[in-house]
Amino acid sequence: MRRAAVLFIIVFVLIVFSAILLTNSITIVQRIARISNVRGSVELQPLGAEAFKPVTSDRNVRSGAVLRTGADGRATLRWSDGTSIRVAPNTTLTIDKCRFDKRRESSLSQFTLSAGRVWVHVVKLLSAESKFEISTPTATAGVRGTAFAIDVATDGATNVLVYEGRVEVHAGSKPFGVKQGQALAIAKGGDTSLRELSDKERAEGEEALADTSGPPPSG
Repeated sequence: MRRAAVLFIIVFVLIVFSAILLTNSITIVQRIARISNVRGSVELQPLGAEAFKPVTSDRNVRSGAVLRTGADGRATLRWSDGTSIRVAPNTTLTIDKCRFDKRRESSLSQFTLSAGRVWVHVVKLLSAESKFEISTPTATAGVRGTAFAIDVATDGATNVLVYEGRVEVHAGSKPFGVKQGQALAIAKGGDTSLRELSDKERAEGEEALADTSGPPPSG
């Protein structure tokens, strides 16, 4: 009798666990990007792949993929909600997580910028629980409806340039609020400096973000 009771409990736990997994798989869906405006040398390493392969035309990009551009390479990632990331030459960007929770109506987007520069335009997030973050070797930038750029030097130093809205940057344990028209520099050793964008930087930002315009992918 005791053995039968233990077996019943084990089966019950397995059923509950399976039901939870099934519910999560239904309510949480992966957000898929579309890569376009491919120019020059652009390579993609999908999740689970051992090597990078050239990207020569529009294609879908899923979470876990690594996008890498050469000295003459550039590309744009677009999502169905209008969010876009333009990837500059000599850049390595990993799409760590990109998903949508239907039940909570919240999104989670996390990226790692190992080297190079990206220009980002994020639409207004759906809820307070939604997150959009880009991590570099020296900082993490979290945004809520804004346009900005992040640049990572070869030694890991990071520059965050904000064109619209506000970006919350964490450099180690130090939080910084970078407003529209400002740039924050984070050195490899952790030193930081906040300044105003130059006219040249503003113009470069306008040009780069204009390049991300266009209809978002369906789905």
